[in-house]
Amino acid sequence: MKLLILSHLYPHRASHTSGIFVHHQALTLAAKAQVQVVAPTPWWPLPWGVWGRRSQSPRHEVVDGVQLHRPRFLALPRRWRFHRQWRRYEAAVKRVVTEPPDVIHAHCAYPDGYVAQRLGKLWNRPVYITVHGYDVHELPKLNPRWRELICDALTGADRVVSVSDELASGVLEMGVGEERVLRLPNGVDCDLFPPRAERERRVPQILFVGRFQQSKGLGVLLEAIDLLNDGKRQFRLRCVGGNTLHPAAPFRQQAQRLGIQGLTRFDDEVPWLQIPQVMAGADLLVLPSFSEGMPLVLLEAMAAGLPVVATHCGGPSEIVDDAWGELIEPGDAIQLAAALARVLDNLSAYDPVELQQRARRMYDYRTLAERLHSDYDEILAAY
Repeated sequence: MKLLILSHLYPHRASHTSGIFVHHQALTLAAKAQVQVVAPTPWWPLPWGVWGRRSQSPRHEVVDGVQLHRPRFLALPRRWRFHRQWRRYEAAVKRVVTEPPDVIHAHCAYPDGYVAQRLGKLWNRPVYITVHGYDVHELPKLNPRWRELICDALTGADRVVSVSDELASGVLEMGVGEERVLRLPNGVDCDLFPPRAERERRVPQILFVGRFQQSKGLGVLLEAIDLLNDGKRQFRLRCVGGNTLHPAAPFRQQAQRLGIQGLTRFDDEVPWLQIPQVMAGADLLVLPSFSEGMPLVLLEAMAAGLPVVATHCGGPSEIVDDAWGELIEPGDAIQLAAALARVLDNLSAYDPVELQQRARRMYDYRTLAERLHSDYDEILAAY
């Protein structure tokens, strides 16, 4: 089977973690299929800044055995003819794909998915589109034309893969038939996370891993840390995920204003292979986002045996239960501080071995890739 994966989300020089879940999937599927990944990359004339570094990524390379192409295309600011971006994206794909694949799988509904369904019609090939959250919940609300393009993409696909039930509901509301929706969460490489040893006697570490931006709830988290700093318990907060586009500076300044700079540490994002080491030094993970699909970092925390505090913001509501941690409403620093306190005060109540076993049973990316490959076979047999 020849599989073409289209995704503008893919690790690049400016971010080693961007779209890492797509790379995991491609890597696993490559064991049974001839996989070609095309990650169209915005062209940028200057060598500095996040866009410059991203544009400096190799145009063609083999990553972990997977053939990867990054053809350049002109990406104008979203407010400038975003509804026509698919034309430049499609032209970039056609420059590197010289013959039709057997299956086309796009990640994100637009522009990736829209182009995928056009190519599927051109080549008479089945099309899969995986939606991840922003493309269903937020982008369609910003512009009626964008919503129309996303609806066209999803209703034109043979399969829409949803990483959560909540996202699947949004897909159904856009007119996709239930029979064409495949619910398949993101996966995690459980082999990277060693069995968790008994917790060391040290100051507990709260860990945040994600982009340094308000939509991830980082500002609310710092307010909660200020409330939590009441002298009743010891703890430290480590935040990992800064980069040129989302620097730590505004949040360092907030921590200083709150007087909690001595409790907080801000680090740039790390390569995904270092995430297990980062989590091994933590005692609980916090994800206070305002909106999520099925966040990979939660699954990584489960694979690491960490309890979590997360928000009712989509996917987390479907997987976090009392045996794993706490769920609160987004944007509420008081609730967040109280939940962090409860978990910190009862760390021994969370069984890391059971959590790691659950992750391997339900979210190991090899098992999930097997399900996806089987679905490819079914669709091809009926095509």
